[in-house]
Amino acid sequence: FGWQNQSIVESSFDLWLDGYKGGIPEKKVSIYNRGALLSLCMDLMLRKSGSSLAKVMKDMWEKFGKTQIGYGLGDFEKLVVSHTKEKESMTDFFRDFVWGKNDLLPFLKSLLTTINIELLENFENNDLLHFFGIRKEESGINTQLHPNAEAYNILMKNDRILDHDTINTSGNQVHLKIERLGRTIPIILPKCQKMYFPKFILQTNGNHRSSLHGLIGA
Repeated sequence: FGWQNQSIVESSFDLWLDGYKGGIPEKKVSIYNRGALLSLCMDLMLRKSGSSLAKVMKDMWEKFGKTQIGYGLGDFEKLVVSHTKEKESMTDFFRDFVWGKNDLLPFLKSLLTTINIELLENFENNDLLHFFGIRKEESGINTQLHPNAEAYNILMKNDRILDHDTINTSGNQVHLKIERLGRTIPIILPKCQKMYFPKFILQTNGNHRSSLHGLIGA
């Protein structure tokens, strides 16, 4: 959820300053995961104009790498925009998702449909994760709490869940027994109407070969 608090540009700068130290939870966005998704989106947008991210990177090398003159992010944006016929859309993309903090998921879903790939959300086989927003290791240690779930206000990261009662979709709460700093604490959590932490599945619609070609250019 770091994308809600910092743009990838801001997180890149912070990473350069702070390194890979653990900091405030959900403050930074992952420059690797988000960067890969942004690159995928740019590539799919460029392909609609007969170009690609690979062609952009080749031009970057010719203009800035081989000449050893260096470049800034603004130079990269201008070159990407020059490679597309939909210049306003690409400029908006940089404003919203590179410089900005907009939710990328709906935009990514819409782009994938252009190559007949549907991004589905699955909420099966992990009730604590999906109904209560609690991500934990096999040992029971909480590693992440969804900021919109009630668990976020009651539990703490690194609490260890010792036991919980059986959860089913018709129940409206879960009874937990947690270990926190050497103490055992009983906790009751209400089940929320919203579901959390979906598992994403890519599904091709129609011709599988054409979908793969659209995704990786194979």
